[in-house]
Amino acid sequence: MWSTVSILDFSDRALKKNPDHTGFKEILVGNKRVRIVEYEENASHPDWCTVGHIGFVLEGEIKYELEKGELKVQKGKGFILPSGTRHRGHNVFPGVTRFFLIDE
Repeated sequence: MWSTVSILDFSDRALKKNPDHTGFKEILVGNKRVRIVEYEENASHPDWCTVGHIGFVLEGEIKYELEKGELKVQKGKGFILPSGTRHRGHNVFPGVTRFFLIDE
């Protein structure tokens, strides 16, 4: 999976903003996409995603709408969304939500 010891420095990466008021900083490590994701207040990702993710909330709270139920994750907690699980994110925090995310 990982072949070298690395420091991931997001400080020199520009935030890529999306029209849905989300954005991200991205580093590719081998075949893995590693990101700092940001959702502005009340932002929602409109499209369903089935890519697997491992994440950790740095600030705020993210709610993932699932096909069957939901998953709310607060600051300081991590989460796993297995590949194939239909989900889409919503910021339910009164402010910006940021989280670290590794795509499967």
